[in-house]
Amino acid sequence: ISYARQYSQLSMSHPTLYEVGFDDFVSQCDRLKLDTSSLSVLLTELAHELKAANPKLHLGITVYEDELTSNHLPLAQLDEQFRKSVDFVHLYPHYRKEAQSFSTSVQQALQIFPQAKIIAGNYKSSNTFIAYDRRDYLPCSRGGAPCTNQEEVSLFTQQLKERLAMLGSSNVAWLEFYPGNFGNESNWDQWKSPRACHQERLHECDENTKAMREIVRQM
Repeated sequence: ISYARQYSQLSMSHPTLYEVGFDDFVSQCDRLKLDTSSLSVLLTELAHELKAANPKLHLGITVYEDELTSNHLPLAQLDEQFRKSVDFVHLYPHYRKEAQSFSTSVQQALQIFPQAKIIAGNYKSSNTFIAYDRRDYLPCSRGGAPCTNQEEVSLFTQQLKERLAMLGSSNVAWLEFYPGNFGNESNWDQWKSPRACHQERLHECDENTKAMREIVRQM
């Protein structure tokens, strides 16, 4: 809470501080081990302090599409005041093959966070909505097998087309790519992690990610 208060104060003299966000919002909340009521009290206080000195400072959260309907942490049960204080939802897919369309996920996110704008996340590789090869990070769909190289690239292309079509409408304000490293994919430090890419596949991961980058450039 004290950090939120400091950010609010600092943003008055440092206008480049535009948004304060929570990556992996649901899992961060899980770590607190609070019931929904206690969690709501904490989040509402945090949002209040974040905007206390500067009401124009934005609050953002990163949410994965499958978390919108999960009973694990029912986001719609969080305090309404907090949910209305969320300015940006960075909405990312967990899997290349999600159970529902991105447009459906956007509508669900806006029902839960009615004042928010949506930032459409893209994994440029095998992780979120990034242009990077995510084959070794997660299966193609929940409980399924890993994507083939062809599926990895083709499904990324479909996701990007879907998000581009919604850009500027349905409160989809921006696109966001993870990771960056455009033109420097092979030097991304996370390739060293076996979860990001099995070491015997480093060349494939790099080539898939470069292919996704080229798709992004062409589109």
